[in-house]
Amino acid sequence: MISALTTGFASATLSYDYDTDPSERRKNPAFYGYIPDNGNVRTGLLIIMTLNSAALLLLRCLSAALLANVKSERFLAGWMHPYLATWIVGDMMLYLLLKIGRGDFHYYLPVEGIGEVFVSLFMRVMVKTIADFTGLLHFRHPGELGGLYWSINVAIALVTSFVSVHVYAGQPSSVLDPIVNATANITANNTANSSATAVPLEPQRAYSLVSSLCAGWVLTFGLILLLMKKSYRRSFVSLKKGKSLPLEVFKSYDDHVKARVMSFNRKQWFEIESQVEAWVRDGWWTWQDDKPDWFDEQFVAKIPKSWIPQESTNSSRKERESRSAQLRAKMPRPSFARLKKQAGTTRGAATRKQGGLRSPAKVEAGISN
Repeated sequence: MISALTTGFASATLSYDYDTDPSERRKNPAFYGYIPDNGNVRTGLLIIMTLNSAALLLLRCLSAALLANVKSERFLAGWMHPYLATWIVGDMMLYLLLKIGRGDFHYYLPVEGIGEVFVSLFMRVMVKTIADFTGLLHFRHPGELGGLYWSINVAIALVTSFVSVHVYAGQPSSVLDPIVNATANITANNTANSSATAVPLEPQRAYSLVSSLCAGWVLTFGLILLLMKKSYRRSFVSLKKGKSLPLEVFKSYDDHVKARVMSFNRKQWFEIESQVEAWVRDGWWTWQDDKPDWFDEQFVAKIPKSWIPQESTNSSRKERESRSAQLRAKMPRPSFARLKKQAGTTRGAATRKQGGLRSPAKVEAGISN
């Protein structure tokens, strides 16, 4: 129990720290910010998240232990448990095939070449395994499992826990390895002359344990939904893909925000690669002159060398700007008096056209009459 609570606290802390980090909330306000600002609510939510994660961990471990105690001599010479292997491999393959089918297999880390495939596969498997046993709320992020699949993944865990008990209870005792009762195990290990033996877990007790853990998880998850900000509840059913994040980042009008696109895997933004290249070429010499904070060595190292403009391009640009400045300098600049005289002449002509003033010839004709 202590190990489960410790793991649950680590899981809850990770999700809590990510969500309350001001920089993360600025970068992605649509995902981060579900934890309210009230201190008491925050503390209560952290405790509930810990219990929620611990309940799922105990449930998954119990399900795996039950299936591990069902052997078959005909399955791989009896050295692997058929039901447990089918459950683990089948669940993982379903997840990977779904990622590949949606075109969202590539992980966001900016790795290229053959290493990118291995890194993406490793990270996808690791994230899925951690989410299976802890229900880490952060992993509903589009770049990880995604909101909807996170919810489906937990639902599968709840259902398969009852299936595992059913499979365990339906097997004859000849194919079962006894699950040791904790009290009997401690007594057998710590008492020198103890006659205690391993006690198999009764199916009825297994059903009770699974039912209690499922109820505990559902209760704590309901409290999480109740205490979190309402606008973020839809993140648990989101269909958003991980590769949509760099596309959204590049839509910004701020170069500082746009620059974050280079921190994503290039496979995730290949749709706008030509736009990113044009943006780099257009702004390169301006960034060289202004030296913004985000324009550092790490950013430059992520830019393909073929995108960086040559010095001749900058020289041509400077020459054109210098030539334009020289032409503007040679243009005659009229004096203030001349401009004032021209403005007065124009105003007088406009007034005579409207009939407000008469010409001198007409004035003399009127006097003679």
